Amino acid sequence: MEGFAASPPDRPSTLVRRLDAFEGLQARANLYRDVLQVHVADLETTLAGLTSSVESLLNRKVAA
Repeated sequence: MEGFAASPPDRPSTLVRRLDAFEGLQARANLYRDVLQVHVADLETTLAGLTSSVESLLNRKVAA
């Protein structure tokens, strides 16, 4: 990165290609982040349901 900043390519087309590649990678990273957030939300919902079920079972055992 430092070498690139110290002596960037002379041709603007090279910079444009690199910027396009960076923007593509950034878009993919954002997509992965969004997908993972959905999975995390689903997991949190599932874990909350399992916790509730276990607590209910434990309460029945204690009451019996």
